[in-house]
Amino acid sequence: MPRMHRVIVLTGLAAFALSVAGPAARADLLHPSTEPQKYPDIIANLGKGVSYTYDSTSQQGIFHLKNTAYVLVTGTNSNDEWDINPSADGSRYQVLNVTLDKNGNYVNDPGNLYQVYGSVTANGQTFSGLLLQGKPIDFATSNVGGVTQFQADLKLDGSGALSSFFGPDSYIHLVAETGNGFTGSWQQDFTISKVSSNTHGPHETPQPFPVPEPTALVLLAATGLGLAYRQRKRLA
Repeated sequence: MPRMHRVIVLTGLAAFALSVAGPAARADLLHPSTEPQKYPDIIANLGKGVSYTYDSTSQQGIFHLKNTAYVLVTGTNSNDEWDINPSADGSRYQVLNVTLDKNGNYVNDPGNLYQVYGSVTANGQTFSGLLLQGKPIDFATSNVGGVTQFQADLKLDGSGALSSFFGPDSYIHLVAETGNGFTGSWQQDFTISKVSSNTHGPHETPQPFPVPEPTALVLLAATGLGLAYRQRKRLA
């Protein structure tokens, strides 16, 4: 496994019905383990983890993730992995906010948000600042064999530096690692201290960064040097 960066994502197990009143939240994941690996892939697992806050008045809760993105994977080889570093202002993080009803079902809300900040340099190109931005458009939970997982489908809005590389459709997969306070109820607050996540693009094949084409200024300089060389040859 190249550079030991990849997060092992456990998916596809049949989930149990959550122990809450009323209709159960969907217990199957949006993207099962039988689905091929998708590229590009942003890996994150450090930071504040997950917090969930429930409001009994509105009977809705806010699922909030904040962790640190640290590598972008574009293929299967070690040279297809690019470190994500802090941007010029020191920002390097991934945020997901999803509004859920009392049973853990997705609620369309203006506060729903997905963002990634940082800086990636690949093949001589640097992408820095806001890397991806969009909104979650669906949400699912699985809790089997003591492994708690969450998934959210994402619609990216094109404003991030990596947006053209990912395209509009993506999804994030989260696996609770330590400090898991989720009991299956969406009608009480909980936290998860450490969560690993993969944010996948839509492609089933590696997506290498293109080598940048020479700029017009570089081409002009190269042309000028060539003409000067030929002129010197004629005068020699």
